Amino acid sequence: MIDTEDQDWILLSAFAKFGPKKLTKLLNHFGSAKKIKEADIKEFEYIGIKKDIAQEFKNFARKINLEEILNTLEKENINFIKITDNAYPELLKHIYDPPFLLYYKGRLNLDQKIPLAIIGSRKHSYYGKQIADSIVPILAENHIAIISGMALGIDALAHKNALTKQGKTLAVTGSGLDKDNIYPPQNRSLLDKIINFGGAIISEFPPGTPPLRQNFPLRNRIISGMSLGVFIIEAGTKSGTLITCKQALDQGREIFASPGNIYSFTSKGTNNIIKQGAHVVTSPEDILNFFNIDLNENKTLNNKKKEEYYSPEECKILSFLSTEPIHLNQLIKLTELDTSTVNSTLTILEIRDVIKHIGNKKYIKNK
Repeated sequence: MIDTEDQDWILLSAFAKFGPKKLTKLLNHFGSAKKIKEADIKEFEYIGIKKDIAQEFKNFARKINLEEILNTLEKENINFIKITDNAYPELLKHIYDPPFLLYYKGRLNLDQKIPLAIIGSRKHSYYGKQIADSIVPILAENHIAIISGMALGIDALAHKNALTKQGKTLAVTGSGLDKDNIYPPQNRSLLDKIINFGGAIISEFPPGTPPLRQNFPLRNRIISGMSLGVFIIEAGTKSGTLITCKQALDQGREIFASPGNIYSFTSKGTNNIIKQGAHVVTSPEDILNFFNIDLNENKTLNNKKKEEYYSPEECKILSFLSTEPIHLNQLIKLTELDTSTVNSTLTILEIRDVIKHIGNKKYIKNK
């Protein structure tokens, strides 16, 4: 049973025109959700809330069907946590505009893992998929909790790859968590897996909130705010991913990025971020070492040969490479892989210093 005070918090979270900044101001002044709800319009005006907004809130409070929201929370096992609660995510609590209240399904506890946001383009390239497939699983099994935005593309790949190692992953969405509004609907089965493996799906929006466009920048600040760093796998020059990157910088978070082909649209954003000082990531060790995870003491990484971390495509290409130069066209013919796959795989192997391009589309394997 949800008590009256918590019902008042839910009421405030449902009024969209009281954003995080206004709610923080209101809470600091009035001290409780109950007093905010009961305040008269003059009191709102006194602390800088416009009269028409205050009046709109009073009307909203009278008309809202709060019982419907409460029934949905109970029926769909949606929990919530207030910013005043001890269990509220500590990192998020200290950003400039923390959410007043978080709704969630699953377990918010990070199990003492280091929280890392992994984000990128919805329309990723095969190269981006390869990075996610090769790096994220190793992070997930080495004390890193993966946080992302549940979107199609790199976000979904980040969650899926964390789950391949039964890793901890949290998904933040820009809609209510009720089944009618969860977004994107294509990822509903993925959300169930995240919860079943001990993770959580999170939103600051109450049940019944559709995935409105303006909700996603707000969602992005939670993704970065809950994390110690943000790893960007792919992003174009106008990608929404770059909004999260800016928010992360404003929050004092570390930025990591994987370099890409200078002619690829999906790498232009990440390459620019690297120019501005982001940490370059060409292997999981680049991130693990930054967070002082000692690979020498980590059984998972120490007891396996490096070759075991190559993707099937990488293994196939490496089987035809030696210290003798081989032409790109010959590799395509021998591996029977398509041209784009061979090109992107060679780029990754070259970045990792496994192979070397010696010119004229010829490659050798490093000693």
